[in-house]
Amino acid sequence: MNVIRIHPDDNVAVALEAVAEGEVCEDFGFTLRQGVEAGHKIALKDIKIGDPIVKYGCVIGRADCDINSGEWVHTHNVKTTLEQADEAKYKPASCRLREYENEYFNGFLRADGRAGVRNEIWILPTVGCVNSIAQRLA
Repeated sequence: MNVIRIHPDDNVAVALEAVAEGEVCEDFGFTLRQGVEAGHKIALKDIKIGDPIVKYGCVIGRADCDINSGEWVHTHNVKTTLEQADEAKYKPASCRLREYENEYFNGFLRADGRAGVRNEIWILPTVGCVNSIAQRLA
């Protein structure tokens, strides 16, 4: 079975190609309990309700029910942990720039005399199932 565990701490693997129910994964010691499409997650071990789902070595959600080794891991049995995140607050701080001779700053001068910069926004999906959403955001 063609699956990959991305990080040693992960409790899920990713199917690199579609796999059928009943296929045996000797590398990780499980039998697939249902068919899984390429790019989807499979439990590497039994995961109890409320336990973290770990991919890339990071928690990407929590089990919404008990998930057995070899089961498909997706939105039907995982809930987000985003509600546990602290609310982000924007707290700008103002400061004056000192004047330097022969120095270069790759920014621009705002109409009010303050310095401005061109920011980059990176959209990095942590799961393949949101790639199309990330592309639309970009």
